[in-house]
Amino acid sequence: MAVLIAQCSNGNTQEKFQTFSSEYKINQSQDGLLEVNLIASINKINLGNKQAYALNYNGQIPGPRLEAKPGDTIRINFTNKLPQP
Repeated sequence: MAVLIAQCSNGNTQEKFQTFSSEYKINQSQDGLLEVNLIASINKINLGNKQAYALNYNGQIPGPRLEAKPGDTIRINFTNKLPQP
């Protein structure tokens, strides 16, 4: 079973994102195909002066942004490194 989470926007590409990762990855389709590797895991993050465990994709909170055009093919290679199925 595949799950696709879509984000709707007003087309403004100058949006600001807050992330706990040093880089925010945006994956865009090319030639009608969006292919990405997603790894779900739990990592320790810093929240101010405290630490917490958080679910994430590819070590990012939020996970990488996926952008595809209508009619594009989306292929997600998913690896579950969570302690539960």
